[in-house]
Amino acid sequence: MDVAAAGEYAFLSHDHKSKPKVKLLATLLALAGVRVWYDTRDMKGDAVTSMTSGIDAAAVVIACITSSYIRKCNKQGNDNCKLELVYAYNRKQASNILVVVLDKECMDTSKWGGKVGAFLSSHFYYDMSTPTNMIMNGKKLVAELRSVTNKAKADNLDHNVSASSCPPCSLPPIDRRHTVTT
Repeated sequence: MDVAAAGEYAFLSHDHKSKPKVKLLATLLALAGVRVWYDTRDMKGDAVTSMTSGIDAAAVVIACITSSYIRKCNKQGNDNCKLELVYAYNRKQASNILVVVLDKECMDTSKWGGKVGAFLSSHFYYDMSTPTNMIMNGKKLVAELRSVTNKAKADNLDHNVSASSCPPCSLPPIDRRHTVTT
């Protein structure tokens, strides 16, 4: 994926063990017209540079929660899941991280420990633990993603207009936060 199209796609953060479910999620999102950054297809060259560039250019990061993802984010030492989560949290803020739960045993957010618990346990999440739930809740996720990517496009337009064609005017700062409401 060309990361030059900033703000028009979602970055999928997931662990290797959940790849079949994440591939299905990526396919469903693509069929609904949502562009995604998916490592199997979009990872080019140096892994860290590719992941961080993908996160920086994305409108939103989707954290795909599984017990393995939680363990990997909380373990000592380096891990790509932990790198993606911490980098996304620091660069995108928690409000631009959407949460998808892929494992039934991860539905209780009070059991999410460490970084995943600290960063994401208070978030609304989409239950995608079964194929049926993935289809049913996928529609809601798509609506949320369209809202976020359209906001990112509008923010980019506002920034470009205020920075280049309207220097003398005094525009209020752009609110870049996005809050999921239920």
